[in-house]
Formats: sequence, C-alpha cells, structure tokens
Amino acid sequence: MEKIRIFEKPTLKAPVLVLGFGGWANGGEVSTGIVAYLIKQLGAKKFAEIDPEPFYVFTISRPETQIEEGMVLEHEMPTNEFFYWQNKKSAHDLLLFLGTEPNLRWQEFMNMFLDLAQEFKVVRSYNIGGFYNAIPHTSMPRVAVAYSDSRLKGELEKYDLQLTDYQGPTSIHTSFLTAFKERNIEAISLWSGTPHYIQVANHKAWYSILSKLTQMLDLELDLDDIKSRGEELDQQLDRALSQDPRLREYVRELEEHQEEAELREPLKTDEIIKSLEEFLKRRREGQKEE
Repeated sequence: MEKIRIFEKPTLKAPVLVLGFGGWANGGEVSTGIVAYLIKQLGAKKFAEIDPEPFYVFTISRPETQIEEGMVLEHEMPTNEFFYWQNKKSAHDLLLFLGTEPNLRWQEFMNMFLDLAQEFKVVRSYNIGGFYNAIPHTSMPRVAVAYSDSRLKGELEKYDLQLTDYQGPTSIHTSFLTAFKERNIEAISLWSGTPHYIQVANHKAWYSILSKLTQMLDLELDLDDIKSRGEELDQQLDRALSQDPRLREYVRELEEHQEEAELREPLKTDEIIKSLEEFLKRRREGQKEE
C-alpha cells in the first residue's frame, strides 16, 4: 500500500465505510456533497490519503487553483482522503472516503483501497451516487439501491428503496460492489436522480439519501438545514418557471411523463440550463445588493 499515506492508525470497532466520488456519478453533487456533509457534521478526522499521480490524467481531472490579484494562493491536485469517526452510541464506527473517480488503473486503485478496508476490518460499505435524469424538481427524488449479496435484500426492503434495473456504462461505484463482494465485505450503493436542468448542488436529492443513510448508520443528525436548502432551491426554480412559459411547459411535461423514456418535443437541455442559470444568477446578484 505504498501509494496510500497513512498518518494515523485509529482503533475502530467493526467500522462501516461510506464512499463519495467526484466525476461521472456525482450529479447534483450528491456523492461528494453528502460525504463532505457527514465529515463536517460529525467532525471526522483525516487519517490517510491516496497519492493522485498514478491514477489521473491531469488534462481531464485538472488541478484546481485560486489566484487573487496575480498571486497564486492555492493549487490543489485531485484528492482521495480517508476520515474516521468513533460512534459511541453504536456497535459500528465510521470510515468516510471523499475522492475523485480515477481516470487510470481502476483495478490497482480498488485493490489498494480494499487492502486498507480489510486492514481496518470494515464490515460493510455504502457507495453514494447521483445521476442527471428527466425528472421534475417538483417531485421528491426516489432513492435507488444496488447491492452485492442477496442476503441484504430483506434488510433493505424496510427502507422503501427502489431496486435498480440498469444495463450500460458504469461508474467505479458498481465496480466497487463487485470488488467488495470478492473480499467478503457487504456492499450497498445508494443513488438519487436529480433533474438534468439543475446542474448545481441539489440538496433535495441529498436529503432523500441522507434520510435513509442516517437510519442505516444509526446516526442522530438533524437534517433540517439540508431540507431547508432544498426547499429554497425549489422556490427559486418556481419563480423562474413563473417568468418563462417554455420552462413551465417543460416541467409540466416531465411531471406528466415521469415514467416514460421520452417526452414530446422537449426543450434542448443546454437551452434549459442556460435559462435557469441566468435566472438564478440574477437572483443571487439581487440578494447581494439588498
């Protein structure tokens, strides 16, 4: 595990692992946003990180920088960080991973990752994902689930989850389900759709998953702040619809045809996104001036 730098080796009891990846399966910032939220709310402590150099094409997963008045203040490479939190009220402590889906060497990345999980005796993992879909913002997003072992199905049924049916290109989340199964570690993947015309952090989708995940992890967290931020975005979008008949008609089409694969003469996605981005930008600028 020379490509993993471990700063501390905490003593943990039967830990459960929660994974969040930026990249292809992070629609609405569902994956990274939820894990970052848990890290902050729980006060989880960083104990390890993965060296990014072998796993990324930096012209694709570009480093981030901050420059002010000509001076470079920050320059950050893609990160993959592990955190831990000791849950005194549960039989399971928590490991949290926040990273970026690698561009290269998936198998090496996962093997190294799983070696660490086994070293800390992880008993289960939860992968969090989000995807853009033709659904309206007016509906509460459903939480879909995929799992690694048929024995988990009965347990998952009590959480009112939608069993995933899918065939096509996949993210590293699904690859991890298979990899964890091969190491005899239970693995569950929780997903939420988010409207494809809202390409910003969607706290309504965050709330859908967090309300399920906190039950599964036996966490006592007040999610009212996440719920309120989702409601605020809905209100902003409703104002946008009231001022643009095309958008209002498009959302109505989505509401009427949520179960269908295709809509009748929908607006182009880039046109929808542009209209909403302009509206939300004007709203933010107006709020700053007040």
